[in-house]
Amino acid sequence: MSELPGIYARLSKIRLTTLVVITAAAGYAMAPVTFDPAMLLLASLGTGLTSCAANTINQVTGDRGQGTGDRGQVTGDR
Repeated sequence: MSELPGIYARLSKIRLTTLVVITAAAGYAMAPVTFDPAMLLLASLGTGLTSCAANTINQVTGDRGQGTGDRGQVTGDR
């Protein structure tokens, strides 16, 4: 049970989610509107939860590499 938070962090790709949230927060902070800390918090929370959910779905469904199986290889020849 003690390793459950680590499993969730890996499953949701927490480092990637952190970068997404920081980017969204920076965009909100630079927007030409009145700064509202509560709105920044809610937007960051929503962005983080959405990113975690999307990453988890991608990890669970995991069709890695099958979408590009029919494409040709780049060889450099013309």
